[in-house]
Amino acid sequence: MFATRRPFDQIVNSIAYPNLPVRIVGFMPGISSPGGPSHQAIDDVALMRALPKMTVIDLADATEIRMAVPAIVDLPGPVYLRLKRGETPVIFEDDHQFSLDQAQVLSEGSDVAILASGMMLSSALVAADILGENGIDVTVVNVPVIKPLDTDTLLGAIRATKAVVSVENHSVVGGLGTAVAEAIAESGIGRRLIRVGLQDTYAEGAASASYLFRRYGLTTQTIVTSVWEALGRTDQAPTAPEMESEEGSYAPV
Repeated sequence: MFATRRPFDQIVNSIAYPNLPVRIVGFMPGISSPGGPSHQAIDDVALMRALPKMTVIDLADATEIRMAVPAIVDLPGPVYLRLKRGETPVIFEDDHQFSLDQAQVLSEGSDVAILASGMMLSSALVAADILGENGIDVTVVNVPVIKPLDTDTLLGAIRATKAVVSVENHSVVGGLGTAVAEAIAESGIGRRLIRVGLQDTYAEGAASASYLFRRYGLTTQTIVTSVWEALGRTDQAPTAPEMESEEGSYAPV
């Protein structure tokens, strides 16, 4: 939030309006900071998305970070890069192809499309495995570039499935879920969308970021339950196992 919310007026007038090639890098996104509302960037994607010609990137792992940094060096105009600080997971192999233009379809299924950004991708992948074990055919799309949004890839995944769940470590207002909702509405596709994220509320401070993710429903279980609801299932949703992790290490929740 110190990179976006506090200096927002300066970003607008000194960077975005003159369309300067400035790279803004923010750490501790969403509720990954246990420092309470003053330190939790739950609106940074929404703020940066609203600025004309601002590229907005929310990366999932260390491999993407290594690839994205050189990719944005010569990109015209300003860029906002959203990173996790400290224990950053490795999800992708070294041959992973990061693109500023295309979202990545990681799995293809016919029942539901899970569209995830940033540090929520790991939980989305675990949720997809659990759902697959329970007969749900899942498409998972990694959406590292939220603006400009790769609507062609996303709408292709959405058209091929019955329902959509967006997943983000951010408010559901103005972030990835809003961008997906706009794309669905403008395309005329009739699909049920459930947005997993902070539900139009401020979070609280806590000694543990993982506690906050559970407290506010940014978990693997929430994704599984949301898919169940999006598909109109009336039976009990599968139970996601507790993710064990060593102190100071990263794990999906």
